[in-house]
Amino acid sequence: MGRALRIFSVGLALLLSTFATAACSSPGNAVCDAKCDCEGCSSYGYDNCLNSYEGDLREAEYRGCEYLYDDLVACQEATGYCKSGKFESSCGPERDRLNKCIH
Repeated sequence: MGRALRIFSVGLALLLSTFATAACSSPGNAVCDAKCDCEGCSSYGYDNCLNSYEGDLREAEYRGCEYLYDDLVACQEATGYCKSGKFESSCGPERDRLNKCIH
């Protein structure tokens, strides 16, 4: 019985760590990764990028327009590129719709 309990405990710990890792991920991670790879962010700049995306997500959820947030992030992930050390995308319309909803 002791061995079965140890196996169960290890399995439970692995399962919980998987959920914890997923919970730490945010929709803006991929965009912030690409932005900081392009622009050379410090860890402080990277954290600011993530905080900005998380703040926008919370506000979009509060206003009932998280679908607009999702559209923006998906667009940025799909069209983002590095040009002369600046991260750019063709997502102006998506950003404008989200801003109109949350402000």
